[in-house]
Amino acid sequence: MTKKKPIYHIFYISVVFIAIAVTILPFLGVFEYYADFLEQARFHVLIGIALLFVVFLLLKRIFYALLLFFVVISNLFIVFGAYELVNPPVVCEEPQKSGDLRVLGFNIFKINKNYSDIVSVIRESDADIVVLQEAQYHLLQNAKNALSVTYPFYYPNKGRISHSMGIILSKHPITSVKTIEIPGTKKSITEAYISYNNQSIRVINYHAKSPKSKERMSARNYDALRLSEYIRRSADESVPFIIAGDFNNVPWHRTMKAFKKQAALTYIPLYEAVGTWPEWLPPFIRVPIDHIYFNGRLFLLEYGALPSAGSDHIPVYADFKVCY
Repeated sequence: MTKKKPIYHIFYISVVFIAIAVTILPFLGVFEYYADFLEQARFHVLIGIALLFVVFLLLKRIFYALLLFFVVISNLFIVFGAYELVNPPVVCEEPQKSGDLRVLGFNIFKINKNYSDIVSVIRESDADIVVLQEAQYHLLQNAKNALSVTYPFYYPNKGRISHSMGIILSKHPITSVKTIEIPGTKKSITEAYISYNNQSIRVINYHAKSPKSKERMSARNYDALRLSEYIRRSADESVPFIIAGDFNNVPWHRTMKAFKKQAALTYIPLYEAVGTWPEWLPPFIRVPIDHIYFNGRLFLLEYGALPSAGSDHIPVYADFKVCY
């Protein structure tokens, strides 16, 4: 009987070891920046390991395929566990005192000059509230002029760097608005209270730092945790709350899980999950870094994506039932 070449077994063992290593590294507290990157890329890691599992099955390496199967299941549990499994039913104490509200969140990209396309996406979305990030001055003027009839209530906010500009557009009166630094950080947010059929709704426009370096990654995580503390401390149960923006992070990241838990926020159900970046990738492998979170007397009816209009991000929208 011909003996199998040991080199093959070394290869299979190495593949399984690497698959296990990239799965557990984010939990070990070592190689922080690379571990954080792997955590964000976990869904893509999952796809890669799943493909290797299929290859091993085809090669009839059943033992190694089973090991990879358990690694795939572990990654599935981590990724899918970040989403709601079901969408809670709409329960308003007085159904006649309720209304439908659409929120649009969109990072339009700082060098995007397709102003007419951006305006068209906003107009065609028919959103009640529009939350934009990375808006340049010329876009601000163009959007204000083109959309003033549809969105008579408008707030610009210039951040610390030239392209970090956020806008909130609303069909409904903005009763108060402010730009503040998240307590304990140097990160600014725009916070508005909007009157919707005499029900006040609190809206935050948030744009996190992109994790281009270890320092920026640490700042992004720290800012998110401080923001969740601010949301929790300032919460009012009688006021529905929405935060929309570019979080530059994925729902299954440990920081995002802590953010959601500490701020008592609800996220979308798994079956409505959408990837938002980069736009040029196929939809099923885009990274979901743009989010709309909420709590209070809001019930999610639908969540989806719209055309990018020249941005590297995909705009997302959420339809809510608001209980007054």
